[in-house]
Amino acid sequence: MTLVLALCGSDGYVLAADSKTTTTPTGVRTVGGNSLYSASYGNHTSKIVVSERHGVMIGWAGQGVAREAAEHLRDCLNAQSDFALGDEDDFGLEIKGACKAICETIPHVRNPRLEGSLLVVNPHSEFRPLWLASFHRQLMRSDQPAEFNCRPLFTEDKQVIGLNANSALYFLERYFSPNRRTMDELVLLAAHVIRSAAHLAKDAIDGIEIATCKRGGTVEFIQRETTSEIEARSKLLSKEIETALYRSLSSVVRSQQRPSILPPVN
Repeated sequence: MTLVLALCGSDGYVLAADSKTTTTPTGVRTVGGNSLYSASYGNHTSKIVVSERHGVMIGWAGQGVAREAAEHLRDCLNAQSDFALGDEDDFGLEIKGACKAICETIPHVRNPRLEGSLLVVNPHSEFRPLWLASFHRQLMRSDQPAEFNCRPLFTEDKQVIGLNANSALYFLERYFSPNRRTMDELVLLAAHVIRSAAHLAKDAIDGIEIATCKRGGTVEFIQRETTSEIEARSKLLSKEIETALYRSLSSVVRSQQRPSILPPVN
């Protein structure tokens, strides 16, 4: 599984992703043809694709077809020198077209079911900088055309794809304020969410890669020296939260009498 998130800062955008991929080869089979067991092997790969020509950042989650869709979208954008990046309608169609085109290539076209998600950051758009495109293609019968569905949706402040039910996303909901913090201030928050998610889902999430881009600018990747510091800060933060949660209270007052119900203290 995967976790990819994008945040809008006051001066640009942050795209962060884990790097773990899992491959499950065919297991040992019995004489009856049923799988006796299967083993999963973990590896690491980049889940961030960049259109260098236009500064568009693309995160992907899901099957390998999602990575190919991200790369195809990048190639389509790079091939267009005058592409209207600020035209939101055209941009959404470009995303959908890239996903559909890859699903119809060999060998994917023979697959009865394909699915994936793209998280696209367009630094040239003032009102629709973040795009989410979840797509799936299903072949119900061999004598009928496959059904393809993809409806790109835009948002203005944050977006998540992949393992988006992970409890670590609490930090994002609690502490993120759109367009108030700079990219550099948001980098630690993004990394802490992914590191915390990895702690809760060790088999699905691991590693980290972070890219940033100023509005209308050039994409830059956070280097290992900084990610090492980020990881240390995140680990320390988790320890500080644990210590604070279990710190003894000044006093614990108890009584068999039920207390009056008062409004909560802010």
